[in-house]
Amino acid sequence: MTVEAFYAQNSAIQNTRPNTLHHCKMTDKTIDLIATGIIYNSNVHIEMTPDALYEPVGNGTETALFRWLQGAQLPVHDIIKQKEGRIAV
Repeated sequence: MTVEAFYAQNSAIQNTRPNTLHHCKMTDKTIDLIATGIIYNSNVHIEMTPDALYEPVGNGTETALFRWLQGAQLPVHDIIKQKEGRIAV
């Protein structure tokens, strides 16, 4: 499962490349809210594969959203640490 398109700030946006989030005229605040909302509202966890890659594990829809954030090079691990209370906000 992959993210094909999304709707934000009154715009329907086709997800045509990994960094679409950074090139669709959304504010940084909106991008942060999207990432935080996805991470805080899912039960996905990250595991390291034998190839030393970080892979989301869990519900198919939620893992697709995590992969989308990872592909956009958002700080997924930092947000997860905040969620788990390991670092101060």
